[in-house]
Amino acid sequence: MTMWKRVSAALTAAVLVCSSFGPARAAAETVVTTDVEVPMGDGVTLAAHVNAPQSPGEHPFVLFPSAWDQSAAQSQIPAWKTAKKGYVTISVAMRGFQESGGEIDVAGPKTVHDISTLIDWALANTSADGRRIGIVGLSYAGGISLLAAAHDPRIRAVVSMSSWADLERAYYPNRTRAEFAIRALYQSATASGRPDAEMTDFYQDFLAFENEDSIRAYAKVRSPSEYADAFQRNRPAVMLGQELNDLAYAPDQIIDLYDRLPSPKRLELRPGDHISQSAQGMIGIDNPLWKNVHRWLDAHVAGTDRSITTEDPVLIQPRTGGGLRPEETYRDRRSMPGTARRFFLGGGLPTGTVGDTPPEPWSRTITHAYNWAVTREAVFVSYLREVFGGEPPRSTLGLVGREHAMIWRGDPILRWSKIRGRAKLHVTITPSAEKGTVHAYLFDVDAGTPTRRS
Repeated sequence: MTMWKRVSAALTAAVLVCSSFGPARAAAETVVTTDVEVPMGDGVTLAAHVNAPQSPGEHPFVLFPSAWDQSAAQSQIPAWKTAKKGYVTISVAMRGFQESGGEIDVAGPKTVHDISTLIDWALANTSADGRRIGIVGLSYAGGISLLAAAHDPRIRAVVSMSSWADLERAYYPNRTRAEFAIRALYQSATASGRPDAEMTDFYQDFLAFENEDSIRAYAKVRSPSEYADAFQRNRPAVMLGQELNDLAYAPDQIIDLYDRLPSPKRLELRPGDHISQSAQGMIGIDNPLWKNVHRWLDAHVAGTDRSITTEDPVLIQPRTGGGLRPEETYRDRRSMPGTARRFFLGGGLPTGTVGDTPPEPWSRTITHAYNWAVTREAVFVSYLREVFGGEPPRSTLGLVGREHAMIWRGDPILRWSKIRGRAKLHVTITPSAEKGTVHAYLFDVDAGTPTRRS
């Protein structure tokens, strides 16, 4: 037995032991897990775990692709727990990563075609029902899941969490490079995976500000938002889950995709940063998001429980500095109460004013620098505090160097107020250099430390 298979077997055994004391015991479905290598037809094989219920007859089928730089074991816990409910499930390491073969094409045509080949294999080699097929993924796997559903009409339900809709907007918004994210992705890919030549060219062009047309073309093929017609034609039931402060894939692009999808569809926005909500299911935590993931599959794949289809499909759990707030549900995004409000920025020093009337013309000169005081909190600490306690990242505005930043502050709000929707900033900037980057943050300022709303 190879090392990765021994690790996989140990992980599966741990799941069996832990779950025997939890709710999965009531499902009373015996599941057999088998390690397989599935051929893709081009000489590449993908390593996977097949979880097969032992009850007779055909079973609904759900595929769990792995996230970036992950093995098949990464999604084995939720795949096994889903199988305990009567589904055939497969957790698989995607092309180019870990124990699977091939090269990484970043959710490109080969990877998307792999999903269809995996479905073919499952229908030929398991008790999977070809009329009841779903796919679940987070981050990289979430994007793959959406793209696969746009290309393969057999996929009847999708759950995509912490993922992107438009790859250019994710990594190159307003022609501003998300350099840290791209470097981290490429370095992790070269450390334990195998990037293909096209990915390497994209990485080099991206960092060098070269060949923007090629960058856009590369991103377009890999953007689910480009396949609106295919979603209308195939009409899969799509559930989208996103963290409100996802710094890898901002939720606004996912919201735009949701608006363009046909029904049935569902959108859940919850506190946290990238994968801080969705990753909990990967270690067996059935948080509210994952409970609804299983309900979505039961409704649109298995057909056993359609209760989620009777609920309002837009769910928001607001961010707040005072602990987790109750969930809010709406028929659609436009059903949220309230009206847009416009504020004007004044030019006072050292702190500008925020008012309801246009100020006199003003200007201010600042120099470029990294404001560590705004982003000083450790990411992991932010994850834990916001997900489990509802406390967003905090900053101390007094430590922000005013020679390198402008700060505007409004009068105290004397009554409880809700902010829903998107905050937009409009300023005129005259740069002294050809290239540069400007960051804007919205703070909720109380008597203590401001809470960052970036």
